[in-house]
Amino acid sequence: FRGNENDPLKRYYDTSNYFKVKDIIRVMSDCPLLDPDIIDEVVKKYFNDHLDVCHLSGDFPTGLDTTIFSFNVLEQTHKKTTLYSDRQHITPYMTKNKDFKVGNIFMYNEFGGYRFVMDRHEDFELIKIIYDRLYAKNHIFKTKAILELMGAEKDLRKINSHLPRDEDYNKSRLEEKAQ
Repeated sequence: FRGNENDPLKRYYDTSNYFKVKDIIRVMSDCPLLDPDIIDEVVKKYFNDHLDVCHLSGDFPTGLDTTIFSFNVLEQTHKKTTLYSDRQHITPYMTKNKDFKVGNIFMYNEFGGYRFVMDRHEDFELIKIIYDRLYAKNHIFKTKAILELMGAEKDLRKINSHLPRDEDYNKSRLEEKAQ
């Protein structure tokens, strides 16, 4: 499905509407180290607690971001928000809206300074090393193994730790304030 290049929220809405999707799990393509256990926990809480939105929260490594939300929440968000940052990053309006029943999962919160996202060259360098060290055919390595590697090889963190967290989102918020 192709959608609006300049409005990711509209693209999510149009795609979900086209395919008649009831619940949407948002994981991002620039996060190659997503952990299936985190995704499972977020989804389990969403359904068990009958939530509108559930997401990984707190000070976790960037790149593990996982959110699930209902089509109804997506539709309301699409119709109501006009902020560029909400439309570009899909979920901020959802997770902060008091009209929605929002739940959180807190995992790996002591590792918020870690970057497991592919935004910059330094991120690529770190992720390449992680894959070189941990990847084995037909084997999924998870966050725990990555953190053990980072603990054993402390210099790995230096590769991208100078890069800011949520840089694009923060930049879009600053642009909104300037206007």
